[in-house]
Amino acid sequence: MKILTFIFGYCILEIQSLFTPHFREFLATEFGEKEAKLLERVDLEEKGSYGGREKAEDKIRNQPVIFVHGISSTANKFHPIKHLFQLNGYTNADIYATTWGDPQRNVIVLSVECEYVKQIRTFIRAIHLYTKRRVDVIGFSLGSVISRKAIYGGYCDGEELGKPITNMVDTFVSVAGPNKGSAMCDSFSNIDLCNPNNGVSCESSLLYELNTVGSRYEALNSFAIYSSTDEKIGDMCCGAKCGSLESSNREFGDYKMNHDKLLLATAKLQLDLVVKHRPRAPQPSRKATPKKTPITTTPTVTPIITTTIAQTQKITVVSASENKENERHEPASDLEADGFKTSTVISYTITGAAILIAWLLIFTLIMHIIRNRKPKYQKLDVLNQFSIPQINDGKAAFLLTNGASLADYRWIGLYNQCTKEPVPLISLDGLDAPREEIISPIKGKNKHISSGPVRILNCNTILIPDFRFVEKMEKPDSYFYVGIGLFPNKIEGQKKARVLGFEGNEPLENYHGDDVMIRLPAGLRTFDVDFLAIYNEAEREYFGFVTLPSVLVPPCAE
Repeated sequence: MKILTFIFGYCILEIQSLFTPHFREFLATEFGEKEAKLLERVDLEEKGSYGGREKAEDKIRNQPVIFVHGISSTANKFHPIKHLFQLNGYTNADIYATTWGDPQRNVIVLSVECEYVKQIRTFIRAIHLYTKRRVDVIGFSLGSVISRKAIYGGYCDGEELGKPITNMVDTFVSVAGPNKGSAMCDSFSNIDLCNPNNGVSCESSLLYELNTVGSRYEALNSFAIYSSTDEKIGDMCCGAKCGSLESSNREFGDYKMNHDKLLLATAKLQLDLVVKHRPRAPQPSRKATPKKTPITTTPTVTPIITTTIAQTQKITVVSASENKENERHEPASDLEADGFKTSTVISYTITGAAILIAWLLIFTLIMHIIRNRKPKYQKLDVLNQFSIPQINDGKAAFLLTNGASLADYRWIGLYNQCTKEPVPLISLDGLDAPREEIISPIKGKNKHISSGPVRILNCNTILIPDFRFVEKMEKPDSYFYVGIGLFPNKIEGQKKARVLGFEGNEPLENYHGDDVMIRLPAGLRTFDVDFLAIYNEAEREYFGFVTLPSVLVPPCAE
C-alpha cells in the first residue's frame, strides 16, 4: 500500500493506493488467493486498486461506492471523483475500485469479455459481504456495460454466472456508457469492440439481452448521464440515445461535452445521485413538472416591505438556454425533495411599491455582473441552474452549476408567474465567458519528457495530463518553475511552482504517464506569467516548457 497526499478543492486528503491489508486478507480468505491477486492488480502498482478498512474496528461510515473504469484505463481514472467523495465524508473504507483488463491493450481488439464481467461481479459480491451493506456502483464508458452484465448474470460464453445480484446494489449510475450502443460502430463495424456478439454495436446480442429484460435489474435505483456531443459513443444508436439506460429512475442527457470531460464535470451530480436519492417518508402529492421550463432554483425570499393591498404578484429571475429543443426528463418524485427538480423557481413575494424596487435592483445588478464578465463564484450543484440565491448589501452572486457556462444562455430576464410570460432584460449573445483552456503539450529537450495537451483549470491551477519525466541525474534536483519573459532567451523572473499532493517544494520524481496538478506560487495568476518550465537547479538547465497564453479562465482555487 502506498500513501500519497493530494489537494482537491480546499482540503488535504490522504489518497490510498492498492487494497488495505485488512481487505486484502479478507479477499484471500473468502475468495482465494488467485481472485485476491486478480482484484488487487499489484502489477499496476498504485494505479491498480484501492479500498478497505485499515483496522477491523474501523467503521463503514457510508454506503460503499464502487468505481468501474472504461476502456484502456485503470482504477486511477476515478481519483478526482474519489477526492470529491472524501470531501463529503467518505473514507477509504467506503470507496473501492479495481482494474479490469490490460490498460495498454489497443481499443480495436477489446470487447466485453467474460473475464472482465466475472471480475466485476466478484468485486461487487466481495464488497457487499465485506461491508455487510448494499453498495453503489458508478460505471464509466464500457465500465457501465460490464457492470450491468456483472449484476445481471446469466450466461457468458456458455458459462452460467448466476442470477441477478440486484439486491446487493442500491444505486447504479452510468456515465457516458454505450448502453444502447456506440455510433462509432456505424463506421468501424469490423473491429472487435463492435462485434455482433459481445460488442457495443446497437444490434449486438449482449446489448439486446441487457436492454430487453424489462426491469431495473442494475440496482434498486438507476440513473444515466450522457452527452449529445460524445465523440466516442455518439448521440443516437438504432433510434435511441446511445447513453440511455432502460428503466432508469431518471436520465441526464442534455450535456454538450466530450467523453472524458463528462466524467469529471458531473462529479457532484454522481455524488448526489448515490447519496440524496435515499428513501424517505411519503411526500405530499404535487403536480407533474412540465418538461420545458426555465432552469432556476428553489430558496424562497421573505418579503422586504409589507403593505396591505388586494393583489400580489410573484416575480422570478430566469435564464433561457439557446438549445430549446433539448428536453429534460421528468424527475422521479423521490428526487424532488432533495433538490433534483428540473424546473423550480426563486419566488419573491413582493407587494405594492416593492415590485418596482425589485425590478430596478435586479436590472442594475445584472448589468453590473455582465459588464465585469467574470463570475465571482462557480459552484457545482445538481442541475445546470442559473439563479440569484440572495442579495446582500446591494450585491448578488450568480451561481453556474454542474458544468454550466454563461455561453449556454441567450438572455437573462424576469418571469411573471401570474401571466406565465418571460421578460428578457439583457442579452448574453457573444459573451466571452471564463472557461478551462487546453493548450499545447510540454515541449521536452529529449524523449524522456512529454505530456498530453496541458489544461489551465483556473487562474492558479494547471493540469499536465499523461506526464512522463525520467530524472537522469544521480541526485534529483528538477522543479517546476513559472516565469515572466520570452522563454528561454529573455527570462525576466521566475518562481517555483508546487505539485499538488506534495508538501513543500520537493524535487520532481519520475513520472510514467501520470496526471500532475500544478499550483502557482501565492499571489501569482496564470495571467501574470508567460511560461511553465522544468528546471534543474544543479545543472542550471531547462528540460522542457510550455508557453502560457493570457486567457480568461475561472477564478483561482484557494
